[in-house]
Amino acid sequence: MNRHARRPITFTATATQWGRVEFDVEQVGAFTVAFGANGYPHDCDTERLEVVYGRWTDDQLFGRARELDGAPVINGIRLVGGSVFDPDQALAHLRETENDWCGWLTVFRRNTSWSEQVPWKTKERAAYIVARLVEAFLERADVDDLLAAHRAHHAPARIARHEDNLRRVEAELTEWRSRRDLERQQPHRQLAFARAEEQRPDSVGSPRWRDYSTAATRDGEMFLISTVGTRRPA
Repeated sequence: MNRHARRPITFTATATQWGRVEFDVEQVGAFTVAFGANGYPHDCDTERLEVVYGRWTDDQLFGRARELDGAPVINGIRLVGGSVFDPDQALAHLRETENDWCGWLTVFRRNTSWSEQVPWKTKERAAYIVARLVEAFLERADVDDLLAAHRAHHAPARIARHEDNLRRVEAELTEWRSRRDLERQQPHRQLAFARAEEQRPDSVGSPRWRDYSTAATRDGEMFLISTVGTRRPA
């Protein structure tokens, strides 16, 4: 265990907009902690947390190289960007004192041209600080209010996203219904051939080519392979 990395910290916390909390760590700098947003809808809002190194006061993504006001300085290194992580891993790192693994957290600094990972000892210190702040964040009396504010802030964009998804689904359904109708005609044509009927059955159009890998299910893949093949027509 790196005891130096786990030196106690003193901090103040201020709830800001959109369910975020800004922590000012004495002799280190500011950290902003928030519920995760980028994993939606694959993750619920509480499965990931975000930490931004500095005062995150806008809706712009923090990335890995963005420099913010009040950014923390650890071992003489100014941190940039932020990280998305599993809060359970952060709490395990904090409470299991022999757990020195810091891979759950991303910590970058700027050099002259690009961003890069900080040295391991700096990352260990940052991981301890962030884990301590995560504990404080999740134990706040107003944590449910923070989550509600977070969800209210992201709701308009998520509504628009779901409306776009519905439009895409409707377009997909229209295409598959067309393919279904075409397939329904084929058995009747083949029966006519099998019976050697004098009147030739009406010709039906060829199905439009589509890459089988874009199908939503395995059965959809097999259907496309059997009807249009695997290679795009020349």
